[in-house]
Amino acid sequence: MTAARRVIVEHGPASVRIRDVADSAGMAPGSVTSYFRELDELFQEVLADAVERFSRLRRLASEDLEDPRERLAATTRSGLPGEPDDELCCLLYEFASPPRRRRGDADLCSALHEGPVELYRSLLESGAAAGGRCR
Repeated sequence: MTAARRVIVEHGPASVRIRDVADSAGMAPGSVTSYFRELDELFQEVLADAVERFSRLRRLASEDLEDPRERLAATTRSGLPGEPDDELCCLLYEFASPPRRRRGDADLCSALHEGPVELYRSLLESGAAAGGRCR
């Protein structure tokens, strides 16, 4: 998975081959295909992992904060790349482009967007319940 993420970020998913992932991992292509019969299966796993990590990091960013405004600000900041070559954001960007989308990607991309919607809804509702106002 680490090798696949690295190769996807370096070359973009459209040009990645099983051999590229295997070379990056220091293994034979047959070893990769023993876990993932097709490249799309591997891509699906990489994307699912990226969506899960992104969602988890966003939830954790504000978990220990009491003030609803601070929670909202921390959650918003956590959705931005930490640096220009932020691997997680680069992966999500690579898979979000229309030419890369496949059948299974649609569900994962929906989860990527629905998760934050629910998170922000919860943050805004808890802020409103606490008497928070926009300034």
